[in-house]
Amino acid sequence: MISLGQSLMHVLLLTANRDGSTATRGRLPKPASSSMSSSQTLDWLIVGGGLHGVHISAQLIAKGIENFVIVDDESELLFKWKRRTEATGMKYMRSSATFHLDVEKEALTQFAANQHGTQNQRNVRGKSKKKKLKVKSNSDLFASDYDRPSLELFNQHCDHVIKKYHLDQRHITGTVESVDLADDMVTVTVGGTDPQTLQSKHVVLALGSDHPSLPSWAHKDDNSFPHLLDTESIPHDDVASATTVAIVGGGISAVHKALDIVNSKKASTLNDQTMVHLISRHDIYEQQFDTHQEWMMDQDAVQRSLKTGGIGLPQRQLDFRQLESYSERRKVIQQERRAGTVPASLSRKGLQDAILSQRVKWHVGDITNKVMPTQDQKTCLQLATKGGNMKNIVVDQVLLATGFGTKPPCSETILSALADSANLPLSPHCGYPIVDSKLRWSHPRLFVTGALAELELGPSARNLAGARMAAERILGDHQ
Repeated sequence: MISLGQSLMHVLLLTANRDGSTATRGRLPKPASSSMSSSQTLDWLIVGGGLHGVHISAQLIAKGIENFVIVDDESELLFKWKRRTEATGMKYMRSSATFHLDVEKEALTQFAANQHGTQNQRNVRGKSKKKKLKVKSNSDLFASDYDRPSLELFNQHCDHVIKKYHLDQRHITGTVESVDLADDMVTVTVGGTDPQTLQSKHVVLALGSDHPSLPSWAHKDDNSFPHLLDTESIPHDDVASATTVAIVGGGISAVHKALDIVNSKKASTLNDQTMVHLISRHDIYEQQFDTHQEWMMDQDAVQRSLKTGGIGLPQRQLDFRQLESYSERRKVIQQERRAGTVPASLSRKGLQDAILSQRVKWHVGDITNKVMPTQDQKTCLQLATKGGNMKNIVVDQVLLATGFGTKPPCSETILSALADSANLPLSPHCGYPIVDSKLRWSHPRLFVTGALAELELGPSARNLAGARMAAERILGDHQ
């Protein structure tokens, strides 16, 4: 991360010294030390330095578009992503190796081969005789199913993408306070230690997700119940010293954390008998991905399908596009995006073993609003089971893994202010933006991605597949 003046100067130098090559070739000039007027007009401005913001930035560079910046309130790009996934104890990604932040589909697999010396194999697929690079299935870098990369490898590749495209030098640290739309320009006010006003021809809102969802009995200001997805309250030492831990939630993050705790304690001589109580409103739901794979097909995959005799665009996506009612689209999204599910690789190979060995206990029920500290500083959770019985669970530490809220991201700040000031349409059924097929929010210069685009892209809009689909829609006509 560098200062605003340095970042804009870097972009200007890069654009002015373009010799037909893009930022991926050769060395870029270092940012000048002198300050630069923030009135310089940008081609693109990305609000948000998470997975979607970084991927769209990489796609911009690949298209030869270099006059852009990324505005994010953290000191590093992907800060929240890395902090949250570390907190859950995730070991492998849920999605396959073709879903990543670079441009080419095989970029992550090739990166693993180049950086880690994995042995490559060539498999012939289908009549097209197209060869696909693969690594050995027994490598620690990839899970044995679906070519899922380890979190460590995925993050290494993310860092490689940021370095490859010099995105850290386009990162401005600050909070977007306002967005003003005009016919020929978008003006963005950035607050922080060095408040500035930027002008850009196009703006992409890549704002992530809503705040972490809290149960009614837990309050944000109460640090007794840290949430794994809240970057300001993620626990560390308390969990390491606890002998009994309750994790509230029944999805993949909760299971990742439970297995992380019991496996780390199993390898240690301290607190070897740690018990983890997983408290969920439902039984274990198995599903490999959080949406059906048909929702993850981008145009590149559609074209490959057509070339090999496939149907092309899946029926699920076709049906979704034909729905004119945004209420019906929201219903489809709720039905098709399965929150609270766990892949079989976690459920059968890890969770079930931990339950059989009595290191993890799965409880089904609702925690009442009575959460009482005991005399020995433990916490007593009162649980109403499905059968109507009450039972107490006494633990050293309570962790929340209850996902994100359902509101649009930044709905209480920039999003609502922008919608009100520019009279931009929001769905009356859910409050999310109503956008066109190119993800423009009722203005030719304003685009959205991630959760904000799900009424157009469907249930996979938030994940890595959604990032690739959004980049196709937003940048398809831009060169």
